[in-house]
Amino acid sequence: MRILGRCAAADLMLDTMPYGAHTTGSDALWAGVPLVTVMGPSFANRVAASLVTAMGAPELIAASLEDYEALALALARDPARLAALKAKTGRQSPHPRCCSTRRALSAATSKPPMSR
Repeated sequence: MRILGRCAAADLMLDTMPYGAHTTGSDALWAGVPLVTVMGPSFANRVAASLVTAMGAPELIAASLEDYEALALALARDPARLAALKAKTGRQSPHPRCCSTRRALSAATSKPPMSR
């Protein structure tokens, strides 16, 4: 797991568009690195938003590219806020909620509610 050790050296990960972080986003969060993302229109650019939501950090999801840029710059310019987010995501390790096999299996095997 040397890659996770290297990820932990980062202060912040910026998601990409139009194809967002999937495994690399999971790796960053697993290593305790906050991930800033922007909600896009397709599955390929919504994965990171799902991951940070599962981590309990929805404040890292921007509604637009302008908000994404502003959030990334605000975090880069505010070391105390960034450190608090890093501590928040780091508290989830080594078994963060987004990477819980038990939760994933439970969600995958549960039956959706019946529609009326």
